[in-house]
Amino acid sequence: CASTCAIERTTWLISLAFISLTLFLRIIVSSPYSSITVQVTLRDMALAVFLLAALGVSCSSAELLELSYTYNNDAPTSPKLTQFTHKIIKKGLNKFGIWVELNEFCTSEHAGTHLDAPVHFAEHGWAVEAIPTKRLWRVPAVVIDVSRQIKFSGQMNYEVKVKDLEDWEAAHGVIPDGCLVIIRTGWGAKSKNIRDYSGLDQHNKNNFPGSPEAKTSEISHAKLAKIENVTDYSG
Repeated sequence: CASTCAIERTTWLISLAFISLTLFLRIIVSSPYSSITVQVTLRDMALAVFLLAALGVSCSSAELLELSYTYNNDAPTSPKLTQFTHKIIKKGLNKFGIWVELNEFCTSEHAGTHLDAPVHFAEHGWAVEAIPTKRLWRVPAVVIDVSRQIKFSGQMNYEVKVKDLEDWEAAHGVIPDGCLVIIRTGWGAKSKNIRDYSGLDQHNKNNFPGSPEAKTSEISHAKLAKIENVTDYSG
């Protein structure tokens, strides 16, 4: 968002400068229609200034949040899948005195922080390359915090309920159409320990929060573009 805002600000500044230059030149060059030309140009300038100011306000109020975890050998992955490994092949000067960094890594496609494709759990769903960018870029987003419910219920397999969505709407208003809904579970605190993160029990079965009821509810079908789960693998 920050880089996009910077580009948009630059674009509007260039537009404003162009309009100002046009006005200046039209004032200098006398014409029978100069008064009409100046009037129209001033209106255009006023519009440009308004849009520039609005853009500055909207961008200055934006806050960037880093939601991902470092992708390294500690990246959380299902114990049943290939673990992430990283190997440094070259890090230093080559024979020509040029700095080179070269690495190799091996991983399951479902390791660490990542975007899961609908096809993962839907036979005819989109693969990653088929997901329209507009569905993921600069769309409304809300955070529904269920970490307290999980903590005080003691349920590792806590399921996000329709009531959790309804309670959020009662407190904050209707969830916008096409919105990204991020479910905060607090499970990230366990990311350093794969056994805790996976909730492995004595039978080596995974246990962790999920959202089957919420994802199949009328609210999610009508409103949501995506519900981000704590994890995407099943045990």
